[in-house]
Amino acid sequence: MKGAFEAHLSRLPSTHNGLGSIEQGTLEGVAGGINHPFKLFKQVGDRLNALGMGDLEFRYRLSKMAEGPFPLLTLEGLAEFPDWNHRAPALPECTVTLTDLGQKVLAGEQDWLSVKGIDEWFGGLHLQGQTVAWRWDASRGAMIRV
Repeated sequence: MKGAFEAHLSRLPSTHNGLGSIEQGTLEGVAGGINHPFKLFKQVGDRLNALGMGDLEFRYRLSKMAEGPFPLLTLEGLAEFPDWNHRAPALPECTVTLTDLGQKVLAGEQDWLSVKGIDEWFGGLHLQGQTVAWRWDASRGAMIRV
């Protein structure tokens, strides 16, 4: 149970760069040469299997990372991100690349949460704005108040 709870908390914005574990794993995968959405889903899902993340959640996270005005990723070959009711014929053929901001955030030079802000629920915890009280500190394995 402790491992599952820590996996859940790791989805919170980190103290290092404002990314949750899904976003961090995705950027690391792209930086490591994985540039296909389905291959990214497999790699991130295998790495974070304790989350039990499905394809819909990953597509949601991928779309958030690619949306402006401060995208971390570019999805080349995709005119618009598909919604849940429509098939995305271009998604299997698109290529994922890091933006300049994505590279800076991955390197810890920029905090994505401070730049983009957040309005997300994590279980019963609602995080809003560009400065939030709660962050995940992976080095200590603890949720901290900042």
